[in-house]
Amino acid sequence: MLLHENVKITRNAGAISAPLEEGLALLDIERGAYFDFNAVARSIWEALDSPITPTELRDQLLATYDVPPEQCFIEVMEFLNYLQSKGLLHIVGQSR
Repeated sequence: MLLHENVKITRNAGAISAPLEEGLALLDIERGAYFDFNAVARSIWEALDSPITPTELRDQLLATYDVPPEQCFIEVMEFLNYLQSKGLLHIVGQSR
């Protein structure tokens, strides 16, 4: 399923993560892949602990980071699409 603003997503439970001083280390055991995320990516990964839409995620980030809403949404979608391409996202369903 393609990601869009109203789809509910969560992180793949098969990946394990550990906080770093300014980011996050993530290990996908099934695929044998390691990822090193910065502080913003860590915020996104942590927000994906429970089902959330990209729009809700953008709103959470806007409360913390000083960035234009349009730019924030574009960058959130780019990162979510990256996570999906690596098998790190689970699509829960549509938000009404």
